[in-house]
Amino acid sequence: MLASPSTSVHSTPRDWLINVLGGDAPRPPPWARASDAAVVDVLDAARAEGVAVAVFYALRQKPDWQALPEALQTGLTNAAKQGIAWELASQAEVIRALQAIASAGIDALALKGAALAHLLYPEPQCRPRGDTDLLVADRQTADRIYALLQPLGFRKHLGVEGHYISHQFSCTKSGPQGISITFDIHWRLSNANLLAQRLDFADLWAERRPLPALGSTASAPSAHHALIHALFHRAWHLGEGDPDRLIWLYDIHLLCQSLDANDWKRFVDEASRCRLQPLCRDGLEDISALFGTNVPDAVNRALSSVPSRGPLSQLQIKRPGIRRKLVDLLSLPTWPQRLTWMREYAFPDAAYMQRRFGADTRWKLLAAYISRGLGVHGRGRRRKAP
Repeated sequence: MLASPSTSVHSTPRDWLINVLGGDAPRPPPWARASDAAVVDVLDAARAEGVAVAVFYALRQKPDWQALPEALQTGLTNAAKQGIAWELASQAEVIRALQAIASAGIDALALKGAALAHLLYPEPQCRPRGDTDLLVADRQTADRIYALLQPLGFRKHLGVEGHYISHQFSCTKSGPQGISITFDIHWRLSNANLLAQRLDFADLWAERRPLPALGSTASAPSAHHALIHALFHRAWHLGEGDPDRLIWLYDIHLLCQSLDANDWKRFVDEASRCRLQPLCRDGLEDISALFGTNVPDAVNRALSSVPSRGPLSQLQIKRPGIRRKLVDLLSLPTWPQRLTWMREYAFPDAAYMQRRFGADTRWKLLAAYISRGLGVHGRGRRRKAP
């Protein structure tokens, strides 16, 4: 059913950005002419939401472009130029790395922005991302990839190691013009066990689609798998206290627009198999309210057939707090696995603690664990989601 967008009056810069991305007439809102500060506000919002370049491409060929304040035109144009520069500097390095991986006989899928930028957007720079996410079959394969990337200049980041609290690592090199090229190598689809335990590499690889923009051997998840992943990714980051960024919401909107009737059926079937109907339904309702996204009635009915109730429903992952952690913990099927998760969460590996806190003696390491347990150092560095 086609819902109405949530805003018809551009009361804030974010409202105006939503309406532009949703295809509404981009007439200059009243606040845009109020002052230079108002233009700065909308440019800051566009950058923070990750949609400055997408907004530029949505507006540039429309008659109302010339009616926008000159400072707004300039700011959006500069964002587009910066996006093009990043693409030109990074894409050759990314393709080179992917070719090395494929030549070694390793199967890998490009995830999230790295794939969606080329599959959904008019130009890849419309979908900013700070890294290239790859999914592989297991940890051993991820280590093989790092061995291939090291001679190309990539170096691994400091990160927590464990069986259940982390399913990825990052590695970076300096590219042309000082731009950093980063790969996030995943051997599970998410660090969240709620998804990692229900949708694995073999499932996604069996229904992959080609991604020729990143080379003849590059692949990405199918549209219906990408939609499940995007809905989960957004919900998980909300639970981490991150803002509900428009770029994640717009990804989901565009994915919905790209699905045909068969894709929607496969989406419902896979969401049901993974027992993620409540989470998927909740996310699609948010997108429909925001962009007027057309979600078929049959899809809404199918996803609504499984209610989400109780203090430990899967929707708790959207909300920071202990219940979110309990939902993720209980998604592990056995108590030995759950006990391992608790140990890894409470006591990260010693190598990480030594490097993270400079704990070069046994007593300093003990003090670091105590400080971490008391919350003095927090629970580790948060990564900015692409």
